[in-house]
Amino acid sequence: MENRIFHRGDLVVCIDPGSAKLTTGKTYVVLTASMLPCGIDEWDLFIDIKDDLGSCGYSFAHRCVHLSEWLEANRERQLGILGM
Repeated sequence: MENRIFHRGDLVVCIDPGSAKLTTGKTYVVLTASMLPCGIDEWDLFIDIKDDLGSCGYSFAHRCVHLSEWLEANRERQLGILGM
C-alpha cells in the first residue's frame, strides 16, 4: 500500500473501520495528522477525525483513503462491471 499523506481539512473515506466508530464508505474530515507511537519502538501515521458518535479521536491513517482516490477506484470498479 502506498504511503499516504494527510493534511488538516482533507476529505477521506473509511475503507476499514477496525474497532473505531466509523462507517465503511463514509466521508470524514481530517482534523490533524500525526506520527504517534503504536507499540514498543513502533510509530505509525494517525489521523484525528470526528467519528459517527461525534467524538474526535485518532484512527490509523491506513484505514482511510483520500476521497479522490476512493472515487477513482469506485469509477474503475463500475467500468469493470459495465465491461468497459
